[in-house]
Amino acid sequence: HPQTPRTLARSLTPHLHWRELVEVSCDLRVHPVVRRQAESLLRVRIEELSLGERIALARRASRGLIGCLIDGGDAPVLRALLGNPRTVESDAVRIAATPKGGPDLFRQCAEHPAWGQRPAVRMALLHNSRTPIAVALRLIDRLPAKDLHRLSKDVKVPKIVRVGADRRLSRVSGRPAANLERR
Repeated sequence: HPQTPRTLARSLTPHLHWRELVEVSCDLRVHPVVRRQAESLLRVRIEELSLGERIALARRASRGLIGCLIDGGDAPVLRALLGNPRTVESDAVRIAATPKGGPDLFRQCAEHPAWGQRPAVRMALLHNSRTPIAVALRLIDRLPAKDLHRLSKDVKVPKIVRVGADRRLSRVSGRPAANLERR
């Protein structure tokens, strides 16, 4: 309850179940000190939670827990984080750039109605060598010419993405595609 004295709330917080801690950490009516304490307790308990519980936590996690869940790197948890209303673009970029995810995660990230439209997320997916080729090539079709040019020259980008960007750029600009064999 928002009117609970702060000292009493802080003494009761360690005895709450993880679901109740999530509610406390997200309730803006609760004093910030108590919310931060609930987040700290959840960070400690995350390793003890089953995968299903971590997925449920990811769907409702507060801003303070999202980074911790991304660092955990479980693909189902990362997919659930994409739908969390508290996830911001920088979190989606971290998810798109993670080396731990599988093809389904990157496909869902690219096709997500909000995050798939963000240029930073698209570029992170294109720079990730674990992004499925079909997904990467679809993303290339939606890029502006300046990004295509940058991708075709970047040696850190997977070769298939560089070739695709160069071919798309040649279709857009009408110039012949560069020979990328020597790169």
